[in-house]
Amino acid sequence: MSTSKIALALMSGLILTSCAGTKHGEKAQAPQSAKVVQRNYIVRDRSHEEAPQWSWDFMTFNEQKESSPDRFFVGDSGDVNDRMAGCESAKARARQEIAQEMGTFITSKMSETAEGKAVINKMESSGNGVDRNFASILSSEAKSMLPGVQVVSTTWEERDYSQAGGANSVYNCKVLVKLSKKTLEEVVKNTLAKVLNKEQTAGKSDLLKSLSEAPKEFADRTPASN
Repeated sequence: MSTSKIALALMSGLILTSCAGTKHGEKAQAPQSAKVVQRNYIVRDRSHEEAPQWSWDFMTFNEQKESSPDRFFVGDSGDVNDRMAGCESAKARARQEIAQEMGTFITSKMSETAEGKAVINKMESSGNGVDRNFASILSSEAKSMLPGVQVVSTTWEERDYSQAGGANSVYNCKVLVKLSKKTLEEVVKNTLAKVLNKEQTAGKSDLLKSLSEAPKEFADRTPASN
């Protein structure tokens, strides 16, 4: 093979390699995992030598628990100054996440029927963002009926953001909590009953009938993330 042909073959190989590695205008990124994640902070201290799977890959963890009689949720404190207070905040946030998910889920199911849409429109007070505001009403009702959640696991880190111009010592706490699917069914059922009993809407009995499977459907669902 001539020198020019060898050079051409080498050049073609380099072009193909370049195209396979990155798209135009993008930088190549290392694959992300529990151990390889780009951060703008230094971990000074942590509760676990290796972060538990649920804290960084909740989707896989959740799928593995699909046959469990319980549903699992994660609460994240965000960055806080006090570790113990942060973990309590994470627990409260997990409870709030459950209520919000319920509100969004029920609103979505009700929006599938004309009777449901009528109730949503009637109960919406501001006239804007019907689904969102109605979901907030449902979330508040659901939260008032939720029992205490059971903490399954807790993980925390002490972080130093000083190299990025931030605080040199803050904490981030995550908690894994669970509630039985039976309890979740009851809360969804009671939330629906309480909200709909406030309205004397025509066709309400048909609406309740169409939503009869919603409590179990919520309890058994496996969202991609929490």
